Amino acid sequence: METRVLAHLAEVITGSSPDRRVARDAVRFIQIKDLDPQKRDLVAGTRPTAKRALAARVGDVLLAARGGQAVIAGNAAGAGLEGAYPTLDVYLIRPDQERVDPAYLAAWLTFEPVRSSLQASTTGALIPRIPIGSLKDLPIPLPSLERQRQIGALFHLAYQEAAVLEQLAAHTAQLRTRQLAAAFASLES
Repeated sequence: METRVLAHLAEVITGSSPDRRVARDAVRFIQIKDLDPQKRDLVAGTRPTAKRALAARVGDVLLAARGGQAVIAGNAAGAGLEGAYPTLDVYLIRPDQERVDPAYLAAWLTFEPVRSSLQASTTGALIPRIPIGSLKDLPIPLPSLERQRQIGALFHLAYQEAAVLEQLAAHTAQLRTRQLAAAFASLES
């Protein structure tokens, strides 16, 4: 099976700092927290002027610069992120979709051994970041596109399962709290 480094399969771009002054041409910015649909609240700011600044398109992979979280713009967890600009704490990865499936790439970037390797390369004392060079040099195994799509679909199912389990845990905690409140209220009667 062929293996290529990410830089040969995708454009890898670091984000921009949002200038939060109100402007007529305000655009939305994606921060790490926005990779979680439950916490999403995109900030607005002036359109970035840096040449590297690109707005996310459907199929772009957005990776937390600390590693561990990746979503695909316009797809399931990444719905609503298209058209927004990543901030400095989010990498935008625009894969060549004729060679690598975005969901497969997101799955590979969050696969525990790969995630650990990327996190081990982080630099920065206060806010560690994966160096863009480490990301660009990351080897990506390339099975057939059909196999990549199967792995990508499995990634989506795992994400959906985790979201459902998280909701179930939250509802269970609320139920237990209500049950205890009712039990204690019955003592006062």
